[in-house]
Amino acid sequence: MLSVTQRELKHEHITVHGDHTQIITQLHLYSDKKEKIFLEVIPVRVPENGDIMWEDWNFYDSLMIFQTDYNKLIVPYLNAIFPVKDPDDGEIQEYFDVCSLNWLGTADCERLIDIIKSDMEKYADDEKAFLNEFIRFLQHCLTISNIVLIEGNL
Repeated sequence: MLSVTQRELKHEHITVHGDHTQIITQLHLYSDKKEKIFLEVIPVRVPENGDIMWEDWNFYDSLMIFQTDYNKLIVPYLNAIFPVKDPDDGEIQEYFDVCSLNWLGTADCERLIDIIKSDMEKYADDEKAFLNEFIRFLQHCLTISNIVLIEGNL
């Protein structure tokens, strides 16, 4: 059964923006609530000088998808859109890396959404609900940023 929960994460560090609280939505379908390995989907704040720092990808609210769910429902689609061009530095990212930072631009996110939507009929209702939550969050990201980071903690 689909579970959507939220928690607050307070970043207490000295930055030009001071302390900051971030809302992290956790999405579970098949994953156990005790899983520790996840992908985090994060809209990136792009500063005026264009120099993206850690605080910029920990500024907006984010979405966590845990390993069982992302392996089954998300990674196949991410693999399908790679290689992609890093929207920040223009470097080609050859493959999606569940262990690292993956930078997606607007066009890549839109392509990802389109691929998932075109495949939706093959899923059970709870899987469709999960994928629709993921799509909804990606669409939200695109309303506030032109860069989305998908970061793995593996």
